[in-house]
Amino acid sequence: MILLSTIGGLLLLIILIVVTYLLLLPIGTIIPINRKFKPVKNGIDIFVSTNGMHVDYIVPTQNQLFDWTKIIDSSPYAKPLAEYPYLGIGWGDPGFYLELETWDKLSFKIAAKAMLYPTPTIMHVTGYDTLPKETLRVEKITISPSSYVHLSSFIYNAFRLDTAQKLDLIPEVGYTADDNFYQAKGVYHAFHTCNYWVNKGLKRIGVRTALWSPLDRGIFYQLDRIKTAPVLEAAMNSTPIKQPS
Repeated sequence: MILLSTIGGLLLLIILIVVTYLLLLPIGTIIPINRKFKPVKNGIDIFVSTNGMHVDYIVPTQNQLFDWTKIIDSSPYAKPLAEYPYLGIGWGDPGFYLELETWDKLSFKIAAKAMLYPTPTIMHVTGYDTLPKETLRVEKITISPSSYVHLSSFIYNAFRLDTAQKLDLIPEVGYTADDNFYQAKGVYHAFHTCNYWVNKGLKRIGVRTALWSPLDRGIFYQLDRIKTAPVLEAAMNSTPIKQPS
């Protein structure tokens, strides 16, 4: 009887969590944060992309404010990092990233482990010669230099560093010669997903986005509602982030 009661209690708890999750999804999607955000005239263009499930940032590889070539070693890539105009950078669960060839092969085991049990995380960095608009949905967001500095810091601080204070590369697990994986900080679970991480960064830099978005839909739903007329903002003095030498 005690065993049955325990099992029944666990099932009830799981059902309660699932129902709460499903109720929060639409609420988190339709409630905007930074409602008054508008694209900045003559600002910095960043992008967010999705394959239908997973959202990445796509940022300039280098500019006057932040230079990823000073942080990411080019040797594991097909060519020097500076030759890629853009970098796609994402955060997420190793199971989703490394055990799935395509989303249609998603198994219950991988999904359940990632969503129900907090797992360690990894970063994915992809060099792009052009924006991948043919294979992904890509949306542009124009932000101030100051916001770009803050976003770069947010992304960099998600990487876990090794004992030499360098990015902790996971060797020979990239999909192609143009991408690689690195160890990351934080844990992944149903309420703290790859898309939650991207959404969190957008919140921090003042971009209109969803209150809570563990899926890609909330982010893009709110981006679609940004007024497209750019506004002139006062010039902002920005100091590049101190980067590792």
